[in-house]
Amino acid sequence: MGKSEFVERMDLIQTQFSGVLRPLGFRKSGRTYNRTTPERLVQVINLQIHRPDPVPPQLVNTHHSGRHDKFTVNLGVWIPEVSKHHGMEPRSKTIQEYDCHVRARLGQFAVPPSDLWWALDDAWPTSAAEALVLLETGGLPFLQRMGTRDGVVAGWLGKAPDSRIVVAVIEALRGRPDIARRLLAAQIAGTRITGHQQYVRVVAKQLELGDLPSE
Repeated sequence: MGKSEFVERMDLIQTQFSGVLRPLGFRKSGRTYNRTTPERLVQVINLQIHRPDPVPPQLVNTHHSGRHDKFTVNLGVWIPEVSKHHGMEPRSKTIQEYDCHVRARLGQFAVPPSDLWWALDDAWPTSAAEALVLLETGGLPFLQRMGTRDGVVAGWLGKAPDSRIVVAVIEALRGRPDIARRLLAAQIAGTRITGHQQYVRVVAKQLELGDLPSE
């Protein structure tokens, strides 16, 4: 069976992405690209396809069937020591966006920021061009900023519900236990969910930070 039309279009778009990303040191596996930084962090770019399932009955077997097909671009940074203490180890050699500890979607760098999805219809060349411009002006600079531990510590706090845990792990293993303890204590104080509080205490124990304040 041949490829569907929307997969063929996505392949053409990905060819253009590869033309930009391969010279920058990214390697491709499926719809995902990885690049390892000098600090051994892994920067991730993923092309995600969305197709209605099921396709609306009135569009099946018509030239409008691809009208609702679309794609977006996910970004991430995977930090090896954080993976050991917070989250799960990757399930393959290729780091996926959902494995990452720093995550973003390309539309966050649009003006104004939005959850951008681009059409996979006959206008796909325009979609590809727009996504690549935003990748180069917003996405790649974001990955560059987050490509070091200093960058993550300086720029990620407050950007995700678990950002304090991510930064705490980095700081603890860089020999800054007081900073790590303060961050984890603040994480506990910021939630009423008992299970999450217990989880944070487990992380602190793994990092040999001692007991954290009750609240």
